[in-house]
Amino acid sequence: MIRLFLILFFLPFFNFAQLPCMLVDTLEIGSHAYDYTYPRTRGLWFQAQSAFSIVGVKAADGNHQGVNATHQSIEVIKFDTMPQTGSSTFNPHTVLFSAINVPHAWTLCIAQVDSGGYYGIIGAKNDSAPATTGGMMYNSYISGTLKLLLNGDSTVIHRAGIQLSLAFGSPQNGYYFDDGLHTLGRVHFMISADNTPQLQINQIGQNLDASVFGGLSPYTFYWSTGETTQTITPQTNGNYWLLVTDSDSCISDTVFYNFLSSNIYDIQINSFNIYPNPSRDIFNVSFVSDEVQNLSISIINVVGEVVYTADLDQFVGQFTKEVSLATYPKGVYFLEITTDKGVINKKLILQ
Repeated sequence: MIRLFLILFFLPFFNFAQLPCMLVDTLEIGSHAYDYTYPRTRGLWFQAQSAFSIVGVKAADGNHQGVNATHQSIEVIKFDTMPQTGSSTFNPHTVLFSAINVPHAWTLCIAQVDSGGYYGIIGAKNDSAPATTGGMMYNSYISGTLKLLLNGDSTVIHRAGIQLSLAFGSPQNGYYFDDGLHTLGRVHFMISADNTPQLQINQIGQNLDASVFGGLSPYTFYWSTGETTQTITPQTNGNYWLLVTDSDSCISDTVFYNFLSSNIYDIQINSFNIYPNPSRDIFNVSFVSDEVQNLSISIINVVGEVVYTADLDQFVGQFTKEVSLATYPKGVYFLEITTDKGVINKKLILQ
């Protein structure tokens, strides 16, 4: 069995909301509907739609036979591929976190979840001396099926299981299995995503304007010029940089911008239009180049990654293009038209 990392703390008084620069969300897995007391362990699994971290886990209460149980055993795993149904199947996995026979309370863990991966959280309450009770696990089930919002994405939750008591230790690799969509085992968990401020510098005419996403306002701006306003007016062409700090003292990465003094009329671009904006997938981009010029069209996300580019050599006249961002995460993007005379920016909102 592969073990990437195991970080375990029993923190009965720890406030997960105190994690700086992170958005923390608590997922309470339904209300108790069924008991399953047996030396076998149940839980849940899902396919992640985006990246986040699992930062806390706790076995749910509810099983009446385990009302006096004081401990819990929980593992967070990543399946190599989509797990197959049935206890006789072999589903290779990697253990991301393991807490065996620890006090029943919210337990801090660090388990990174990547978009597209298959992840399981399996566990339940158990007695402090499981050998005296044959390793009984006091599993608690919900009724019916479940979808959860994980990092803003609607995610189908499946039941996961193992035919062994987790209180006796981590099972052999591949023994966890899919157990269907219904009546999944109740294991509560907390997830977090990075909420450090993200920056984009936009040139609007003769000004540089900062757009900030994430973090907690109000923001503090610090430009390479020493200015502390959201918008500055550079006095010379060249490279400028910006840092932003939010009210939680979380600091953005440094963002750079090469300023070239110009305006839209110097560039000879007219009738610049993007529609619909906001859009769920398709953006129609149109403009008119009044003179023959070399143009570069780019769409950039908030961390500076180019997701679309097109070069127009010696172009003049009407330009119309349908651009699809359907496969990209929802959020804010920027469309840039670059010429030898300057840059025009427009904000895109993908809903």
